[in-house]
Amino acid sequence: MQNSFEPDYIVTPGETLREALEHHRVSIEECARRTKRSKQFIIDLIDGKERIGGALPIYLQEVTDIPAAFWWSLQKQYDNKLRGKNEKRNSDTQTD
Repeated sequence: MQNSFEPDYIVTPGETLREALEHHRVSIEECARRTKRSKQFIIDLIDGKERIGGALPIYLQEVTDIPAAFWWSLQKQYDNKLRGKNEKRNSDTQTD
């Protein structure tokens, strides 16, 4: 028997970014400037309303010292979990 924890929530890549920015004491404004994005984009990313894509992981690597591959992978994992959660929700409503 395998014990595993499957939370009923999904942590957004933006939440991880928020923690990384706090750890490195980088403001949202500084992150926006260094990633060539607007302040609102970074706020929306942290709030889970925007995605990490394109060249953004490369810029995030420079800001956070976390490899670009991590950011790409994090977004992909989040997208897959979200898709799985939505599919499960849809199948649950169809069986009700």
